Amino acid sequence: MEDLLAREAENLAEGTRLSGWPGPWHTSIEAAAAHYLAAGLKGYDLLESSCR
Repeated sequence: MEDLLAREAENLAEGTRLSGWPGPWHTSIEAAAAHYLAAGLKGYDLLESSCR
């Protein structure tokens, strides 16, 4: 989870700047990961598709 959040940190920061998303719990990568884990969420990283 922390690897995914670290890669997406710039997008999360921009979302916060533009609209307040993802919320006040995103004060750090560690805080965001703890929030996701406590909520039972899982992260998926779709980097590539083999569909043609």
